[in-house]
Parts: sequence; structure tokens; C-alpha cells
Amino acid sequence: MTNHDWETTNILICGCGPTGALLSAYLGQMHISKVVLEKEANITTDLRGIALDEDGIRILQGVGLYDSVYTEIGSCMGKFYFISGSSTNLMKQEFVSMDYNTTYCTYRNAKGTERKIRARFFVGADGKTGFTRKRYLEEKGVFMEKVTDVFYDETWVALNWEITLPTPQNQPDFPLWNLGYTPEQVYDLFFPRNFCFLCNPNRPAVRGRFGPPNDRLWRFEFFGQPHEDRYHMATREMVQKIVFLYITHSGSQYGLSGDVQFPEDCIDIL
Repeated sequence: MTNHDWETTNILICGCGPTGALLSAYLGQMHISKVVLEKEANITTDLRGIALDEDGIRILQGVGLYDSVYTEIGSCMGKFYFISGSSTNLMKQEFVSMDYNTTYCTYRNAKGTERKIRARFFVGADGKTGFTRKRYLEEKGVFMEKVTDVFYDETWVALNWEITLPTPQNQPDFPLWNLGYTPEQVYDLFFPRNFCFLCNPNRPAVRGRFGPPNDRLWRFEFFGQPHEDRYHMATREMVQKIVFLYITHSGSQYGLSGDVQFPEDCIDIL
């Protein structure tokens, strides 16, 4: 084979998923030649990562895609709630919440007067012995020195659900209609808006909406114990046993004698 038989480029990228596509975009901005090899002709419909961290946001902003991704593909995840204990009540009072839109702080001025301030971003630049690290992070159990020593190797089962609104027409026997609830109110009751970390010591979990609001997509992830088979834990039998507890409300919450479960046939497992 002669040199004329070879295509030539500076960078060869295998895979046009988010990483490959964005790398290609950045190389294009720098006028560096590249070729992307991808075996699939169409975009995958297999839902994987559902959230962007600050690095992902900056990368999308760098190629001018963040605004369209934020409005056409996703939405703000709002507040993040952390709920303690083994209760399956998703509306339980959180022990801490994080709002990625606004930071709320209190401080004292030179006269000792307490003031309140809010900002879009908080920057902790007060050093390793400062308030941010010693009086805020470490009191919540976050120790910066240990971050690089942690290797996390655990199994989690992730479920993606597409929710169809129940209505009096498609779910005539659903008990909350008689109490005056609307389909949207029922949806909000069983699938609360904000993202929530369920700090159950026996089986930690996380749940929350994602994607465009009108798509009504919901993610639930739960921890698999070391002795549990991850494939068995993903079966419908185990999903019903573990996850459906969280979408079943005590009837006493509504003044009813029996429990109220969100209609199973309004849930499509993706």
C-alpha cells in the first residue's frame, strides 16, 4: 500500500458521542484537521447521563451550544434536596438543600450587624483555614484533602421513566379525582419538581425530573448491595419492590382508608 492510499489527518477520533463531537468542534475552532469515525448512523435513544456539571456547561458554552441545549434538550434541575432516613415519602422535609441558581449567605459587617446577601455564584477564596472550608464544608462532612484519595466502585441501578398524565378518562377509578385533584397536581405530588438525594443508610437512592418539562422524564437510581445481582435488581419484579414504594402514598395523607399508588400503566420504562 502506497502513501496515496492513506487518508491523512492530524486527529482521528473514534466515536461521535458527546465527548467526540465536542472535541471535534473545539478542534474545528482551532483549525486543526480531524476525522470522526462513528458506527451508528443515527443519534442513540438510550438515555445515559442526565445532568451537566459546571465543566460540561463551560464546554458547551465554548462551542456556542449551551443556549440551544438548555432550551431544546434539557432544562434547569432547580434545587437539590437531601432527605435522611428510610422513609419513602418524597415530600419529606430535607435536611439540606442546594440551589444552583442562587447562593444565599449571611455575614456580619464591621459594626457587627448581621446582613443577608444572595448571588448567582459563591467563590470560596478564604484559604484552607477559612470559613468556607472549616465552618461550612467540613461541618457537613466534606473534607477537601480526601477527595483525591477516594475510589468509588459501587453498583447503582438507573431507571428512566416517561410519565403519561393520568386523567379521569384514562384512570376513572383513581381516588384523587373525587378530592378535586387535577392531572398536573397528581403528577407534581408523585414526581416532585426538584432533584432529591435519598440518604437511606440501607439503600441510598436519587430521583428527579430531567429533559424538557413537557416530555415528563423521570430518573430513579438506587444502590445495589454487594451480594445482589445487578441484572436481577433491574428486573420489573425488583423495580416494583423497591421503587414503587416511593410512588405509593399513605391514604391517611388524603383522608382515605387505602394507600394511593400512581397508576402503573401511566409509566413507560425506557
